[in-house]
Amino acid sequence: SFSSISRGPLSLGAELESHGYAVVPSPGHPNPGTDSEGSALDYYEGGYNTAHHGSRHGGLSDAIQLEHPLVLRVTKEVREAYAADLAESVVSFFEEMSGIALAHPTGLRLIALGPMLSETGEPGLLRAIRTGDASEALTVPLRSSGEALASSDLSLPEGVEFTAGEQVVDLPLHAIDDDLVEGPEAFSLRVEDGLPIQILGEPASFWIADNESPALWFEERASTPTEGAPFSLLAARDFCESAETLELEVSGEVEAADFENELESIIHWEAGESTLSIPIPASADQITEGAEELVIEGALSTNPSHLIRWEGWLYDNDLSSDLNAWWDLSHPVLPELDRVAQTPLIFLPLDSPPLVEANPSSTPSHWLALDGQEDVAVLEAFFADSVGEWWIEFQFRARPESSNEFNYLWSHGSVGSRSSLNIYLTSEGTLRTGFRGEEDDWSYTLLDVEAQLLDGEWHSYRLEIDWETPEARVFLDNEQRATGALGTGGYDRVDHVYLGARSDLRDSRHFWGDLAGIQLVHKKSVSE
Repeated sequence: SFSSISRGPLSLGAELESHGYAVVPSPGHPNPGTDSEGSALDYYEGGYNTAHHGSRHGGLSDAIQLEHPLVLRVTKEVREAYAADLAESVVSFFEEMSGIALAHPTGLRLIALGPMLSETGEPGLLRAIRTGDASEALTVPLRSSGEALASSDLSLPEGVEFTAGEQVVDLPLHAIDDDLVEGPEAFSLRVEDGLPIQILGEPASFWIADNESPALWFEERASTPTEGAPFSLLAARDFCESAETLELEVSGEVEAADFENELESIIHWEAGESTLSIPIPASADQITEGAEELVIEGALSTNPSHLIRWEGWLYDNDLSSDLNAWWDLSHPVLPELDRVAQTPLIFLPLDSPPLVEANPSSTPSHWLALDGQEDVAVLEAFFADSVGEWWIEFQFRARPESSNEFNYLWSHGSVGSRSSLNIYLTSEGTLRTGFRGEEDDWSYTLLDVEAQLLDGEWHSYRLEIDWETPEARVFLDNEQRATGALGTGGYDRVDHVYLGARSDLRDSRHFWGDLAGIQLVHKKSVSE
């Protein structure tokens, strides 16, 4: 769990504690504690290094940011002693969490460079990469597991042989042509246990195409279907001596009206053909729908039990190019998915998440119902590029009976901290937009709107931020109600956004009511 990684007995804090340092968080100090009035203290507001160089948002390295008091930096002797303890702690934590022993002089990774073998003779290709000390020859025994058997389905070499100085070896793999009707069979290759080398990554996965029972699949395409743009899906097979028919079925959220003409339901391979192009004529319907789930399944007429499946999204050409995200909550199975880029919201608590409710005859037609106690939706990262304009827009309906002093609708960073945005309702009848840039003189009431909104009625909210000015404007029910010169110094926070709760999840700060139609717009510049 996250708590065990961050402050448990095997955490980095625990490792440093074992060297005599007081660390937050750690088993001995699991949180920052409380102030003199008993209110929870916040963690440091750092995070630039982890956000910009870590793996959460696509980076290649896992990142941990540490902050050190002066007592650990005051003299050269203190720094050297602490550096040695820190290095030992980091190595121990890394090995515990990754399973990779850094003491091994040699590492080995297996890659399925050619993952398909065919009984008709097409070989697969295994690539073995050796890292670290490669000065001596090395033989690495291989072991297989899965549906395909090394004894009867494939000719498996005993091992991979590296000559002295050699770091990369490519090894062809051949399937055995038998007379059995088996269908496609999967297998994986790994290195024999107990060797004095460090195994990197997962086993290499392959599959064998059976020439007595044709294997077929949909090829992955680089592009995705978009309204009004040409797109085709490629159906492929490996056993091509005879003609064959593929029967198709389309499902998901799409309807017949989403296509210019009816999709083909039956396609034919001629003898000798290995691939067929299936056009997906998505119609430019000028209806704002957002991305719609598209599922295409196929089965051979001679073997209906052999199914292949392609899952994707039909992208809406009628959405503004500036719209970064839009959660309309209407997907029947995945309501938490963004209609623009399928970015998910995380509904908490996991064991009893808030419900998505619907009424097709109302506007909005779908909404997230929050209980005012523990329900929250979390967006893992919010764009933080302070260029051009931002728009944040949503609809909300607050329960009149809410007894919470503050009902938080949106929380990004601690209230009042630099690069923070918090939107909430007070019990006294104020809609507050606490927005602060990196260099603002904090004025949390500048964008206040006096309005009694705990009324059980739907209201729309929009915040527009013009970074060229910089200026922020608050709209309530499509009427501009507040404006202020805020956002100086830009905005530099890539962090979770909490919808329906304050970012510290403090009691009496949750929103009791409904949220709908959440949109994020980032217009880079007027010229674009």
